[in-house]
Amino acid sequence: MSDPLTWIILGTVLSVGGTYYSASKQAEAANANAQIAEDRAKKEREAGKRQEAQYRRKGERFMSTQRALYAVSGIRLDEGSALDVMKDSVQEIEYDAQAIRAGADATAQYYLSQARLDRQQAGAITTMGFIQAGTSLLTGYGKYKWGE
Repeated sequence: MSDPLTWIILGTVLSVGGTYYSASKQAEAANANAQIAEDRAKKEREAGKRQEAQYRRKGERFMSTQRALYAVSGIRLDEGSALDVMKDSVQEIEYDAQAIRAGADATAQYYLSQARLDRQQAGAITTMGFIQAGTSLLTGYGKYKWGE
C-alpha cells in the first residue's frame, strides 16, 4: 500500500464518498425540517378552526343570555337601542371569530413558507454535494495525471 497511486485513489474515493454522504444527510435533515413545518401549519389551521368554533359558541351563549335578560326586563328586541346593541354584539363576535381564523392562517402560512425554504435548502445542499464530490474527483484525477 506504499504506492502513491493507491493512496491518491483511496483518498479520492473517500473524499467523494464523504462529501456525498454528508450532503445527503444534510439534505435529509432539511427535508425532515420541512415536513415538521408542514405538520405544524396543518395543526395551526386545525387549532384555529377549533378556537374559532369555540368562540362562536361562546358568542351564541352570550347572545342568548343577552336576549333573555332583555326579555326578562320587558325590553323589546325588535326595535330601538336593544336591537342596535344586539346587532353590534353579533358584528363584534363575527369580527373576533374571523380574527382568530386569520391569526391561525397567518401562522400556518409562516410554517408553510419555512417548509418551502427548507426544501429549497435541501435541493441546494444536494446540488452542492454533487459539485463538491465532482471537484474531489477531478482533483484526485489531477494528482494522478500530473503525479503529485
